[in-house]
Amino acid sequence: MTRIGWLGVSIALYLLLNSSLLPPPPPPPQSVEEDVNEHIAYSDRVLIVRDPQVLDLIGYDPSPQPAGHLSSFASFKTVLEQAGAKQFDAATAAWGLSSVPRNRLLFAWPACEGGKKCLDTAPFRLLALTFRPDLANFRCGEAEEGDNACGAEMHFEFAQIVKKAADEQSSMIVEYSISKQTKADLQDMMRSWTQLATIAAPDALAEGIKAKWTERRGQFDGVKLRFAAKRNTSWELRQYAFDAASGQLIASTTLPGEIAPEKWMKPPCTVNEAAKTFLQGFNGDVQTIPQSFLGPTATVPSPLVFEVGADFTRETRFAIGANTCSGCHSRETGTPTLHIRNREHGAKSKLSPFLTGNSSQNGEPTLGQHFVADPGKCNQDGAPPPKRGFNDLVRRRQWIQAVLAFDASQQNWTQQLREKSLSIQSIH
Repeated sequence: MTRIGWLGVSIALYLLLNSSLLPPPPPPPQSVEEDVNEHIAYSDRVLIVRDPQVLDLIGYDPSPQPAGHLSSFASFKTVLEQAGAKQFDAATAAWGLSSVPRNRLLFAWPACEGGKKCLDTAPFRLLALTFRPDLANFRCGEAEEGDNACGAEMHFEFAQIVKKAADEQSSMIVEYSISKQTKADLQDMMRSWTQLATIAAPDALAEGIKAKWTERRGQFDGVKLRFAAKRNTSWELRQYAFDAASGQLIASTTLPGEIAPEKWMKPPCTVNEAAKTFLQGFNGDVQTIPQSFLGPTATVPSPLVFEVGADFTRETRFAIGANTCSGCHSRETGTPTLHIRNREHGAKSKLSPFLTGNSSQNGEPTLGQHFVADPGKCNQDGAPPPKRGFNDLVRRRQWIQAVLAFDASQQNWTQQLREKSLSIQSIH
């Protein structure tokens, strides 16, 4: 789960009326001046590490035969303990899921001594380690950009072990974040991590990843867990954290980025007054969406598409809709639920077309684009729905290249990234 997922300040009312002040629709990715093999290498060593040989060296895979080490820094046990887990038992192992995925997970989880569902026997396999500096923002909750970057993340992506990769059951993304760092420190972290692009040998790459994560681990002072679980024909997406005192999981009362339709729309295609007030001041920053509009869980595929009504533009609709969990993992991005697919031992996880620009579904990065028609219905303008081209690995790479070239003393990074159409299209 591209990983999605597991996402204010309102500006003056006239901003939305002047469409030039909103972020433009994302154009095709700019060309990358090297061949596709170099892009694949960069994607696999820097952006989303998913070589099974590397994952066995930095993590632990219990099935079919133990591989790696339970105490490795990227094993499910170590990652969860560092995230704050202190105990797991039968009452909390399934994390408040609905009955079908909860019972399925409990059945698959071998018990430890005393019948507890402990981390030592967790039936989860590491899918990928994902570097997400592009999730940083440069306003840090303020009206104006300053000298800091807030929210760069590193994701550890896991999935429940199954006999066949296609039989996906549940996945978890443990998302570590840096609450605040200077722009110069963000650049330094990216320069260090992107050095991995030059390391081809799996054992050397694993050692490099371990060294760089160990060096920076102390800066990642925030953590959340995004969980996706299959029901029967649909999936439920939830977000959790650990209670600092007890070490038990607690569910988020709101799922950042997921809009509760009943809090937003009045049938058939009109937003309610509170949502309209927000939209009239919306400046393209989805992090300003009020908590009162957010829902506790998301369902994928969703029968609903996020709408903003006929009074607002398609790009406003997309800017928010693609940042909902159900939109990012379904119709907005043309994704079959998960951005990083489950894998069998020794195999490599496949990536979604949204990430790779590869509509052939073979799961490998390309320099192409995956086109998706706008699914909105309520803001018809008489024209055919626009198609948007996605290749988020290209965008992420270009984001890193752009930010590394910025002057750390400048306070216009947000605007420069928008002008280059490199702002995030999804928060998941």
